[in-house]
Amino acid sequence: MSDISVPNDVLSLAEPIESLKQVLDTGQFRSELGKREQLEKKRNDEAKKRQKNEIAEHHRVETVRRDKHQFLRTIEGRNAKLKSDIDDAQYANFPLLKNMEEREHQGQKKEQEESDERSEISDPEALFEAEGFAEQIAGIAREESIFEIVLPDGSTVGVVAKLHPRHVDYVLDPSNGSLGKKLRQRPIQMELKGHLEQRIGKQVNLSVT
Repeated sequence: MSDISVPNDVLSLAEPIESLKQVLDTGQFRSELGKREQLEKKRNDEAKKRQKNEIAEHHRVETVRRDKHQFLRTIEGRNAKLKSDIDDAQYANFPLLKNMEEREHQGQKKEQEESDERSEISDPEALFEAEGFAEQIAGIAREESIFEIVLPDGSTVGVVAKLHPRHVDYVLDPSNGSLGKKLRQRPIQMELKGHLEQRIGKQVNLSVT
């Protein structure tokens, strides 16, 4: 049987491979590799722990916020109920207080009504009386076509009367705006027109400047 010859370049690689194998088989390499694996595992565990803590903190904050909101709503509800109970107790146990409040309210209402009545008395519009005013116009218009009527409050109304066979035109010129506003109101004009027609026996056309 003939020997197998091995090329020199293959033989030259055998020694480095053998040396590398010996290094890999040494305890120092295995120890170093184990340390690296442990360090990587530790880092992964710490990352997972941080993530878990962050999730737990988020849940804690949300729980605190929700509990605070619920607490405030509960307090508001209790305060509202307490106020309602106090009000009920006041009126249930102290009817005199309720009567006093009602009398005070009625007194204020009466004072306001009296004040309104006093205002009406001093108001030129309130002093205007359509029937008496019409009587003055009809009486003077028989003699004059342009004249002036003085009202009880001192304000005046200029009157221009134009006589026609079947009707009379009256033009009124009040001295102040409040009286003019009242004379322009349709119900007032209709009332005044009715009184004038009754007194002169003719149709009346009325206008206010």
